[in-house]
Amino acid sequence: MSSILEANRTELLEQVVRQTIREELKNVQLSAKTEKPESDVHLTDLPDSLVHALEDL
Repeated sequence: MSSILEANRTELLEQVVRQTIREELKNVQLSAKTEKPESDVHLTDLPDSLVHALEDL
């Protein structure tokens, strides 16, 4: 039973992370249209919550 709950929790976490990444990429694309383009995206450009979520995976 606990393995089923853990699998469900992992799946939900993955969905949240994917949605957050999609939203952040859209925000970056929108801001890139209004600002001068940068050549690289740095880890410091990402929100802390996203970085911590990726570390948990």
